[in-house]
Amino acid sequence: MDTNKWLQSVVDAWSTQIDACQKAKWREFGETAHKAWTFMGKADAVIMRDLGDEMPEEKTQPQKVRINKVREFVSLMMPHIHEEVLHRTVKPRIPELPEALRLISPNSGPKENDYIAAWEMEHFLNYLPGEYGLYRESRMAIQEALVKGRGIVWHEMVDGPYGPIPASNYDTVDGLLVDPDAAHLRDANYTIRRRIRSCIAVAEEFDIPLDQIRKAASAESHLQRAFNERQYGSLLEDKSDKFDVCIYYEVWSRIGMGHKLKDAPAELKELSSAMDDTGQHVWLAILPGLEYPLNLPPHKLNSQEGEAELQAAIEWPIAFFEEPSNPWAFSVLDFHPNSDNAWATSPLEAGLPLQYFLDRVYTFVMRSLGNTARRLHFVAQEFNERVKDAITNGKHDEVISVDKESLELAKLAFTYDLPDLSEDVWKSLAAAEKKFEESTGMMPLLYGGEPERQDRSAFASRSRETHMMNRPNDMAKAVRDWNSRIAAKEAQCARLYVSPSTVAPLFGEPDPSDDVAEFMTQSPLTYLWATLVNTDEPAIAAAEMQHTCESGAGSRANRQEQAAEVQMLVQTFGPVYAQWATSGIVQPYNQLMEMLGDIGILPMKKLMIPEPQVAQLMQMQAAQQAEQASPEYGGAEQI
Repeated sequence: MDTNKWLQSVVDAWSTQIDACQKAKWREFGETAHKAWTFMGKADAVIMRDLGDEMPEEKTQPQKVRINKVREFVSLMMPHIHEEVLHRTVKPRIPELPEALRLISPNSGPKENDYIAAWEMEHFLNYLPGEYGLYRESRMAIQEALVKGRGIVWHEMVDGPYGPIPASNYDTVDGLLVDPDAAHLRDANYTIRRRIRSCIAVAEEFDIPLDQIRKAASAESHLQRAFNERQYGSLLEDKSDKFDVCIYYEVWSRIGMGHKLKDAPAELKELSSAMDDTGQHVWLAILPGLEYPLNLPPHKLNSQEGEAELQAAIEWPIAFFEEPSNPWAFSVLDFHPNSDNAWATSPLEAGLPLQYFLDRVYTFVMRSLGNTARRLHFVAQEFNERVKDAITNGKHDEVISVDKESLELAKLAFTYDLPDLSEDVWKSLAAAEKKFEESTGMMPLLYGGEPERQDRSAFASRSRETHMMNRPNDMAKAVRDWNSRIAAKEAQCARLYVSPSTVAPLFGEPDPSDDVAEFMTQSPLTYLWATLVNTDEPAIAAAEMQHTCESGAGSRANRQEQAAEVQMLVQTFGPVYAQWATSGIVQPYNQLMEMLGDIGILPMKKLMIPEPQVAQLMQMQAAQQAEQASPEYGGAEQI
């Protein structure tokens, strides 16, 4: 078959899948996510404009008012579930055996080299977040997860100060597509990432002529739009030839080139045996409107090394496919994952109808204020124009001349105040706001307010606080688990692609030498990285180590539990330890202060008591023994 024809069939096969993924995503996730996200920005949300000094008249267009509980929810939950400090820990995945079993099988369990590799990985992983800014990237993803239901970071290699390093960068979940037939993300046959980039950058990356990319481009940059308007104005109706931004899709496939898809073109299915040779894990870049994948331009495949060029071009950029629980190049944060599809439910889904209700009622209230604040003046016909002019245009003190027979003003004019809004309106608003807060976990005490009733015991207060924090703590645990998975992905990248020369400066060692003996002597830690950490096997990189975040996102819940335990220890042992410290036994007291400092209450280490010297201790003990032996304290009298 002609090369151009089968490349076009590959594009057609995946273009069909992209359309199917978009429809399924909108049905299962996108529609609710879009509605919730409108409350975070200006889209479809007209905030009350400046009304000037006067309220709007009755005939003016009513203004839309937003009581934005969605943004309030994010602002309230974000400080609890997201923290700046992330401490990653690494340990061998093989668990320690009991001592009795180790005696039976002394060679079982993790070896010394496993602990060395774990230490070096932990040192490197704790360096990465500050280097590429994980706090900023994860904050954007968490915000999207709180509103839409899913946040996402993509794992890729970026340029670091000493060489390529792993990074986890945020990208909106709007650009993620998943196999619509998968009930769980780990079981999907493929995932797709939408990319929006300039034509120049795409042409340079894939080595394709710029004019071919621009023919398939579908958007224009702000710079190009300004140029077009200045150059052509309104005369330019068809600006398709002026587009300089393209939207393309990266396909991460676990089912090959797409020839096994049900809707694959017949031309592609005819090459099934040849396509099987390319392997199951295939990466493609599809630009709608272009006759071939971006990473498979015909001029490369028609070269003498066409087969080798093909295999190198379609390899996954990072070999993540050997991790069973998360074989993809991204990590998702789902607070409420769905059980029947690969998407998640927004934490705000139950509260959205109430949010819309609040907006409508507040809009009605603001419009009604202009009516309820009005007054109707009824006057006799002969005074109508003079009284109207005095009320609408008059000064504070106005004189109106009337006939002598018309001095009984109560009979000639009176004022009627329009009735206030019904109490039911305010009651319904309060009830709707309270129900929204209950459905989303925005309990009053999270705002720092006082409880409606005072508890009679400390146990009742702690119990109520525990129940109140259940949902925020559950979200915090989900974020902590997500950060652990991010660390695991970065560890895989590091073991596969981070060279010894990149980590040598982090260990404070010179660049590795080509001579092995000199390498071992001058850069011992870097040598251990090269021999114990680096590997060419994706399965080994994914399976040998266990990565967790002990503190960081979600650690507030841990600190509260630790603080309660330490408080009990202080009340029980604090007085005893303090008394011991006056006698020179300061270790228990100092350990207690260190525990308080570890959970971040206060810098308690400054309160530690320096350990006395041995001579001082002996003098103190001798003085105490002499004091106890004296007659004043019941000691034996000397004869």
